[in-house]
Amino acid sequence: MSCLDRFRKFIGAARVLARFCACDMFDETYTMFNPFFMVLLGFLAIYTVCFVYTIYDGFVINNDWTIILQCLTIGAMALQAISKYAFYYIHRTTLRKVVKHLDEIYGEYQNRGA
Repeated sequence: MSCLDRFRKFIGAARVLARFCACDMFDETYTMFNPFFMVLLGFLAIYTVCFVYTIYDGFVINNDWTIILQCLTIGAMALQAISKYAFYYIHRTTLRKVVKHLDEIYGEYQNRGA
Protein backbone atom coordinates (compact mmCIF):
# COMPACT_ATOMS: atom_id res chain seq x y z
CA MET A 1 0.00 0.00 0.00
CA SER A 2 1.44 3.36 -0.99
CA CYS A 3 1.84 6.33 1.33
CA LEU A 4 -0.93 8.20 -0.48
CA ASP A 5 -3.34 5.31 -0.01
CA ARG A 6 -2.44 5.04 3.68
CA PHE A 7 -2.92 8.79 4.13
CA ARG A 8 -6.31 8.69 2.42
CA LYS A 9 -7.31 5.68 4.50
CA PHE A 10 -6.28 7.53 7.67
CA ILE A 11 -8.25 10.64 6.67
CA GLY A 12 -11.24 8.44 5.83
CA ALA A 13 -11.13 6.86 9.28
CA ALA A 14 -10.77 10.29 10.91
CA ARG A 15 -13.80 11.51 8.96
CA VAL A 16 -15.90 8.55 10.11
CA LEU A 17 -15.02 9.30 13.74
CA ALA A 18 -15.63 13.02 13.24
CA ARG A 19 -18.99 12.32 11.60
CA PHE A 20 -19.91 10.15 14.59
CA CYS A 21 -19.14 13.10 16.89
CA ALA A 22 -21.15 15.47 14.63
CA CYS A 23 -18.12 17.53 13.63
CA ASP A 24 -16.99 16.46 10.16
CA MET A 25 -15.05 19.62 9.43
CA PHE A 26 -13.44 18.04 6.36
CA ASP A 27 -16.78 18.25 4.52
CA GLU A 28 -17.06 21.40 2.41
CA THR A 29 -20.81 21.65 3.05
CA TYR A 30 -20.52 21.29 6.83
CA THR A 31 -22.68 23.59 8.90
CA MET A 32 -23.14 23.77 12.64
CA PHE A 33 -26.90 23.63 12.24
CA ASN A 34 -27.32 19.94 11.52
CA PRO A 35 -29.42 17.50 13.58
CA PHE A 36 -26.45 15.65 15.06
CA PHE A 37 -24.88 18.85 16.32
CA MET A 38 -28.15 19.98 17.84
CA VAL A 39 -28.35 16.67 19.74
CA LEU A 40 -24.76 17.24 20.90
CA LEU A 41 -25.65 20.74 22.11
CA GLY A 42 -28.65 19.33 23.95
CA PHE A 43 -26.47 16.76 25.72
CA LEU A 44 -23.95 19.45 26.67
CA ALA A 45 -26.74 21.64 28.08
CA ILE A 46 -28.11 18.75 30.14
CA TYR A 47 -24.60 17.93 31.33
CA THR A 48 -24.03 21.53 32.41
CA VAL A 49 -27.30 21.69 34.35
CA CYS A 50 -26.54 18.42 36.12
CA PHE A 51 -22.97 19.58 36.79
CA VAL A 52 -24.12 22.80 38.45
CA TYR A 53 -26.83 21.02 40.44
CA THR A 54 -24.35 18.41 41.70
CA ILE A 55 -22.03 21.13 42.97
CA TYR A 56 -24.97 22.97 44.55
CA ASP A 57 -26.27 19.82 46.22
CA GLY A 58 -22.88 18.73 47.52
CA PHE A 59 -21.56 22.09 48.63
CA VAL A 60 -24.61 24.07 49.75
CA ILE A 61 -26.96 21.38 51.01
CA ASN A 62 -24.52 18.72 52.31
CA ASN A 63 -21.63 21.12 53.09
CA ASP A 64 -19.16 18.79 51.38
CA TRP A 65 -16.17 20.58 49.85
CA THR A 66 -14.81 17.45 48.15
CA ILE A 67 -17.69 17.38 45.66
CA ILE A 68 -16.27 20.50 44.00
CA LEU A 69 -12.99 18.73 43.23
CA GLN A 70 -14.78 15.63 41.98
CA CYS A 71 -17.05 17.65 39.70
CA LEU A 72 -14.28 19.85 38.34
CA THR A 73 -12.17 16.88 37.33
CA ILE A 74 -15.07 15.47 35.34
CA GLY A 75 -16.12 18.92 34.14
CA ALA A 76 -12.70 19.40 32.55
CA MET A 77 -13.64 16.76 29.98
CA ALA A 78 -16.65 18.77 28.86
CA LEU A 79 -14.57 21.94 28.67
CA GLN A 80 -11.97 20.10 26.61
CA ALA A 81 -14.61 18.79 24.21
CA ILE A 82 -16.17 22.23 23.76
CA SER A 83 -12.81 23.93 23.23
CA LYS A 84 -11.70 21.34 20.66
CA TYR A 85 -14.94 21.69 18.77
CA ALA A 86 -14.71 25.49 18.80
CA PHE A 87 -11.08 25.40 17.63
CA TYR A 88 -11.86 23.04 14.77
CA TYR A 89 -14.87 25.07 13.75
CA ILE A 90 -12.95 28.37 13.77
CA HIS A 91 -10.04 26.89 11.77
CA ARG A 92 -12.00 24.50 9.53
CA THR A 93 -10.85 26.13 6.29
CA THR A 94 -7.22 25.90 7.36
CA LEU A 95 -7.75 22.25 8.29
CA ARG A 96 -9.19 21.52 4.85
CA LYS A 97 -6.33 23.34 3.12
CA VAL A 98 -3.71 21.41 5.10
CA VAL A 99 -5.31 18.05 4.30
CA LYS A 100 -5.61 18.95 0.62
CA HIS A 101 -1.99 20.17 0.54
CA LEU A 102 -0.72 16.99 2.20
CA ASP A 103 -2.71 14.91 -0.27
CA GLU A 104 -1.09 16.79 -3.16
CA ILE A 105 2.39 16.34 -1.64
CA TYR A 106 1.89 12.60 -1.18
CA GLY A 107 0.53 12.33 -4.72
CA GLU A 108 3.46 14.26 -6.20
CA TYR A 109 6.12 12.21 -4.43
CA GLN A 110 4.35 8.97 -5.26
CA ASN A 111 4.37 9.92 -8.94
CA ARG A 112 8.08 10.79 -8.76
CA GLY A 113 8.92 7.44 -7.21
CA ALA A 114 6.82 5.40 -9.66
